[in-house]
Amino acid sequence: MCSPEAPMQTVRLLLNTAQQIQLDKSFEHPIDDGRHAATGWLTRFNPAEVTLADAPVRVRGTLTVVERTPSTLEVSADHVFVYAIQRAHERAPDHASLYTVRRETRFRFDRGDLRDHRVELVHSSVLAGPQACAANASKYLRPLVAGESVRNDSPMGTDPYAPGRTPVSLCGVLSPSSQPTSP
Repeated sequence: MCSPEAPMQTVRLLLNTAQQIQLDKSFEHPIDDGRHAATGWLTRFNPAEVTLADAPVRVRGTLTVVERTPSTLEVSADHVFVYAIQRAHERAPDHASLYTVRRETRFRFDRGDLRDHRVELVHSSVLAGPQACAANASKYLRPLVAGESVRNDSPMGTDPYAPGRTPVSLCGVLSPSSQPTSP
């Protein structure tokens, strides 16, 4: 089993120096400012609150590659991840909940990046739920698990599978129609 820091280090090694500094700050002192949230880089749950109830994580998405200039490629990724989770230290499979994370990212590569095995993250956005809107999700995503409910001010009908840009908010209640279809 790998340490919780292993995925972050793997991502870190792919970034240029300036983005490595930004990533480090995001994990050392995460804040919800659109640039320094740890969850903007990786999907993270607080292991004291929730654990995976089932593996593997289900994922569906697309990758698009566009040649921006003769020496620059841009790769866009739009993926929905579905996690079966439960409260930490609870081992009752009938209490598992589904938690959905939609992550849109854009990366840029030029010839130097390819030579140096580096990537530039241009954009990252995350939509996750169900999650309480009052929860600070800059360090860890804060899923609601079976039996918990959201306050009345939570957006209703969030559909992470809907095409187009995701809203900035990380909270909301999933729409009943947001069930994945068979590939």
